Amino acid sequence: MYHAIVIDDEKWVVKSLIATIKNQELFEITEEFYDGLSGLEYIRTHQPALAFVDVRLPGMSGLDILQAANAESLRTLFIVISSYAEFAYAQKAMLHNAVGYCLKPFSRSELIDSMQKAYNILQEQKSVPSAPELSPPRIPMPVSI
Repeated sequence: MYHAIVIDDEKWVVKSLIATIKNQELFEITEEFYDGLSGLEYIRTHQPALAFVDVRLPGMSGLDILQAANAESLRTLFIVISSYAEFAYAQKAMLHNAVGYCLKPFSRSELIDSMQKAYNILQEQKSVPSAPELSPPRIPMPVSI
């Protein structure tokens, strides 16, 4: 089971999300954050497998978190959760590699579908062997006779 976090400024939304996805075996919610800055800092230091992130947050928007994570090549995957069915938000989320965009109130099947997609990506990453680190080429030293 992979670790996931939730970043949303409304405590009832966080609790609702956790209740909606309980009893699934893909991800475990290990942390909750109520502002964008502390959520991004946690992602930078702990790199959870998945983050559910709201679009509008105090301190830093969810879309700004995705943009920062992309710019810093962080490995965390994102599912955007929002009350806004605006195409521009969804488009920007996908531009920054979100694996899903789920509207509040949550549909369990929609959340599970997005989580399954994230899980499949993580499994693929795990199965691809990483390239061995190459040592720098050895430069022969001149030999004096």
